[in-house]
Amino acid sequence: MRAGRARGRLPTRQRRPRLLAEPQRLTASGHVSECSAANVFLVKSGVLHTPSVEQGILPGITRATVLDLARGAGITVVERPVAHAELHAADELFVAGTATGVVPVESLDDRPTTTRGAGPVTAALRDAYRQPAAGRHPAAADWLTPVGG
Repeated sequence: MRAGRARGRLPTRQRRPRLLAEPQRLTASGHVSECSAANVFLVKSGVLHTPSVEQGILPGITRATVLDLARGAGITVVERPVAHAELHAADELFVAGTATGVVPVESLDDRPTTTRGAGPVTAALRDAYRQPAAGRHPAAADWLTPVGG
């Protein structure tokens, strides 16, 4: 838990719900905010939903990239408070972070999610994310900074 995020921390007994074996952080109002090193996204009826930065999440580069890629692919994006129960009802559920990229969530609260593996939106965003991350996307020149020799 990072400093300044303790208000969203649940007692250990209540933190058992897992996204990729890590606890979700909740806002003071009990909405999902993020995981320790990844942002949470859900897809319902083809619309991508994710907690808004007003929920106290880290407005990271990977999150912004996924949102840009989704909008560029014509996927409607809604940034808003997300209730924990919505994660179970989602058509697709994934997390995205710098170290992991876009990764589908296959179980939550020790129950399988609706889609095993990557659903169509998750797969499209995962594949689209890999392109600029590898320097093979028209926007990559703006998104990447070469290092080394």
